[in-house]
Amino acid sequence: MSAAHPELPPQLPPQLPPHRPQEAPLSFLLSLALVALLPLAQAARPTCGDGAVRGGEQCDGSDLAGQTCSSLGYSGGSLACASGCTFDVSACEDSSTFCGDGLTEAYEECDGVDDAACPGACSEYCACPATTVGDLEVHMVDVGQGDGILVISPDGFAMLIDAGTESKAALIQSYMGTIGLTSLDYVLVSHMHADHVGGMDGILAAYPEVVVAFDSGSSIGTIEESEYDASAGTRRYGLTVGEFIDLGPSMTAEVLHAATGSSNENDNSNVIKLTYGNNTVLLGGDCEAACESSFDPGQVQIYKVHHHGSNTSSTQPFLDAMAPYTALISSGRGNAYAHPHQATLDALTAMDVAIYRTDTVGDIEVILDGTSYTVNGDAVCVENDSRACGDTEVGACAYGTETCTNGIWGACTGEITATTEVCDNGVDDDCDGSADLADPECTATSTWLQIVQVAYDTPGTDSVEEFVDLYNPTSVGISLVDWTLSDAAGTWTFPSTAFVPAGGFLTVARNAAGLEAWVGITPDVEGMSLSLNNAGDVLVLADDLGAEVDRVAWESYLPGWTVSAGSGDSIARTVIDVDTDTSADWSTLSPSDPFGGTPVGGGPGGPGATCGDGTCDAGEDCTSCPADCAGRTRRQAGDPLLLREWGLRERGRGHQHLPGGLRGLTGRWPLRGGRLGAPPADPPQGFTAISSVVGTCLASREGVL
Repeated sequence: MSAAHPELPPQLPPQLPPHRPQEAPLSFLLSLALVALLPLAQAARPTCGDGAVRGGEQCDGSDLAGQTCSSLGYSGGSLACASGCTFDVSACEDSSTFCGDGLTEAYEECDGVDDAACPGACSEYCACPATTVGDLEVHMVDVGQGDGILVISPDGFAMLIDAGTESKAALIQSYMGTIGLTSLDYVLVSHMHADHVGGMDGILAAYPEVVVAFDSGSSIGTIEESEYDASAGTRRYGLTVGEFIDLGPSMTAEVLHAATGSSNENDNSNVIKLTYGNNTVLLGGDCEAACESSFDPGQVQIYKVHHHGSNTSSTQPFLDAMAPYTALISSGRGNAYAHPHQATLDALTAMDVAIYRTDTVGDIEVILDGTSYTVNGDAVCVENDSRACGDTEVGACAYGTETCTNGIWGACTGEITATTEVCDNGVDDDCDGSADLADPECTATSTWLQIVQVAYDTPGTDSVEEFVDLYNPTSVGISLVDWTLSDAAGTWTFPSTAFVPAGGFLTVARNAAGLEAWVGITPDVEGMSLSLNNAGDVLVLADDLGAEVDRVAWESYLPGWTVSAGSGDSIARTVIDVDTDTSADWSTLSPSDPFGGTPVGGGPGGPGATCGDGTCDAGEDCTSCPADCAGRTRRQAGDPLLLREWGLRERGRGHQHLPGGLRGLTGRWPLRGGRLGAPPADPPQGFTAISSVVGTCLASREGVL
């Protein structure tokens, strides 16, 4: 053990040396001079033992002349008067006394790890274990409207947290007798309200061996606080967040919250988390909402409910963070505050928390062995029962399963790790407590998913060549389970595997083979059974709840929707991310060119590529096979570009729509389905001119587009 104790730093030496004689006041010296002038027969002769301090006496019997150990320069202790009417300072505490100096002084029970006087390991506060046990015990004594909680560690250290009102000290002593506990190592006052600190002076008087009196360090100036302060004396120690109270090597007792200087004394409450093996217990005073929101409790099995079950505490986010199994409530029968409040009980019940209350069952005893625990002898769950569980640190990802074994919930298996939210898959992927359209991200994305291209009049057979493109401009993927596309003649439901990635496209076709034969693209989804009438129709995208997400009409099927396409062409959004829900967003795309899907083949001379067969096959382009690809607009890896109207994003200038040609840029910019994709991480500052005419093949350019 180090010479200077980290938890109880040595007190600074006082200004006055320990044995400095007291200076006599001037009035006293004058009185002596007057006495000297009187006849000797009339002089009062000091007699040591007559109870009056006279002459050169420092004290006389119980009369200490108003002096104390502290006034004589000691750090504390009890001053007495010796037989010679001089001060007896043997019971005073020297200011050099501190735990760790190897000497057992003042209130210390031991000093040193291997102290021979201690039956167990000496604590960091120089306390010997009060008893010997093998389990962690938490006893909530029924003190009425107040708190009184005994903690007995597996290593035998005993600590009392709060002592109810003044009259409850005797009740707590009686309870300690019934469980065979005759000594205390520490006391702890959660905060200075009378129903917590009131009985502590009586406890300290009954158990003078208490080594440390922990508290929050706050002060509200009440009589109860003053009585506690006088009883605790130099043993008082104000806790700070992050400290650990030494209850032995088998467990930890961490300070999660201490006084903050709040004007609300409840929010100055100490909160202590006990951890013993897999068991966790949270013990706080009257911590209210502001206090609870200032720290992360982590997962907690047993929650001593703050503020006697008041609705000013136990907020839902705090309960969610703990996900407790058992709640302990200390409150008085028929108390004037109606504690515990029904809202608190309802919140705990909704989470399947077992509730134990002193106002209904009296004293509550919790025994924890590091794996399981019992409350008043009852197991915490029914054998082989199961329930949902999950990563409570992030909110509400309760999709794992835990099973009751030997009276306690077992390990959580199969829980979900927080990831990017995927909308409409029935799972709270990002663990924010909501899934599907209840998730704020999904609510927004279901409105923004767009229809961006419709090929309704194909050059061959419509029933095998028609396709529709969807675009997802958001940062989250969207599952299309139970989503639908509808036209005037009917409705088609997406297969369960349909999914639009974040920032990506989805090509939906009537027939995969038909689309491949026409444009060399394998669709993402096939089987669409809509008619898409060439003479005019309306196409509606709806989510899994039937709410309309987007629509487009053509050939004046709806008033104002005049966009149209000839055979082999399609209608497409002029600017991919502009959606005013009017015909003005759309124009003719000639020829049709799916934005999604996968190119068939893989490179020049790919499967089925025969230059001169009249079909611009995969791997062929306007340079390698101008006979087949003179009008080709789709770019594959390595292809030169034939450019029609494109919309480019130039840094700082927003969207630039360039009809009739293109001014290119140096560097690389991804191209997706005939449209510009997301810009590179560091796009060029400006554009570099590239000569291009609509309908021609661009074989020479600066940089790669």
